[in-house]
Amino acid sequence: MLSWALLLCCIGCSRFEIVQTTIQVPPQNPESLGKIHRMALIDFGSQKFPAIADNITNKLLQRLLKVKGLELVEREKVKALIDEQKFSQTDYVDPNEAIEMGRMLGVDHFMMGTVLSYRAYDEQGNFTDMESVQSGTNVIYVDGRPVAVPQWSQVPINRNFKVRNVEVSVNFRVVDAQTGAVRMANSITRTYTSQRAVDGRALPAQDQLLDDLLEQCISEIMTHFEYHQARIEKSLSTRAGLAKGNKYLQNGLLPEAEAYYRRILERHPDNADANYNLGVVLEIKHDYEGAVEHYQKAVMADDGCKIFQQRLRIARAALQRQ
Repeated sequence: MLSWALLLCCIGCSRFEIVQTTIQVPPQNPESLGKIHRMALIDFGSQKFPAIADNITNKLLQRLLKVKGLELVEREKVKALIDEQKFSQTDYVDPNEAIEMGRMLGVDHFMMGTVLSYRAYDEQGNFTDMESVQSGTNVIYVDGRPVAVPQWSQVPINRNFKVRNVEVSVNFRVVDAQTGAVRMANSITRTYTSQRAVDGRALPAQDQLLDDLLEQCISEIMTHFEYHQARIEKSLSTRAGLAKGNKYLQNGLLPEAEAYYRRILERHPDNADANYNLGVVLEIKHDYEGAVEHYQKAVMADDGCKIFQQRLRIARAALQRQ
């Protein structure tokens, strides 16, 4: 057991333990950190666009099935429960109803959304263009021979045009089935405006444009979802590494603790907690120059943490005394 009375960062600046005592690293509940393991996808709703809502639900379901580590409840099971319990769209965001629904489905989260807009319309108009037309000929002489040269003039021409406008707009939210809290929510709108199609030229196909924009909205939803999962996975990995490093340090195994902190910093060099804890190890080893370096990085990453600032001042003073 180390006798150093140094504060060791466990999870963020607000959580410290004293090294000379037993370091308690509380078990992390993945759900409490926002990790989504088992989810129900509620059919997207829309009174104006029911067929499109069904389409986006199917497409989104296929994309979500490919997410590693995510288990989805069967769509038919979800629909059957909703019909049986007569849940309404507003019930999904009510905390009490959300918790009850999550319990019945055996999920930790569920996702739902609405198709807000799905439309295409054409604008028509006209404009005056200038066109070159042959208005006569001029005769010039080349080597004594007459040569007819066309004479051109600019004349105004009235032209008709069409422009195709397309808009798809959806919203989505992911709700924690244990607390009823909304974990993710966003509205996504994608638009397209074609170039002018002049004098009867063909416009891009309306159905294809709408389908392309719908796919873009689905991809945006998946980007939000996958970023959330990756961010939480990163957080869990970092916390686990810190916990292991802290355990080694508690038992006086400085090389092993240092190796864990450095491993975290290889992936996340700006992580304040790992920099601080590595600074603690180096300070114990009397490597004050290294300790100052990593305390400085911790302060730069989280300049509001007074403990980081205090250890930096102490290490600097020790370095000056050497």
